[in-house]
Amino acid sequence: MKREYYYFLIVFIIFIVGISLSAYISPEVSENLDQNPLKIACEAKGGRWGRIGLDATPSCNYPASDAGKECSDSSECQGRCVADLSDEDYDKAQEGEIIYTNGNCTSKRTVVGCNAFVEDGMVYGILCID
Repeated sequence: MKREYYYFLIVFIIFIVGISLSAYISPEVSENLDQNPLKIACEAKGGRWGRIGLDATPSCNYPASDAGKECSDSSECQGRCVADLSDEDYDKAQEGEIIYTNGNCTSKRTVVGCNAFVEDGMVYGILCID
């Protein structure tokens, strides 16, 4: 009798939790996410709304109007200044060797992943941003 009571109790709890969670998965809620004023403003300005890197909170990644412009420092860009290194230079930068080079401004303002960021005409290493 006790064992049946515990089974019933467990099934009841799972049922209640399932009903509670269904509110977060319902079509009405997912439709309301498309009406988020931050998302609407982001997309109206050409941005991409969603997760950036490992951050679980959705945010806007705006396009950079200076994308592709040659640069020697990230202060010259709306996003970041990134060098397109050869495999050999990339390996050297990973090992801590300073690479003297220019780069190009990124197409988005927020940059994630592993990149060769150019500061003062130099790449000091490969920085991974998630």
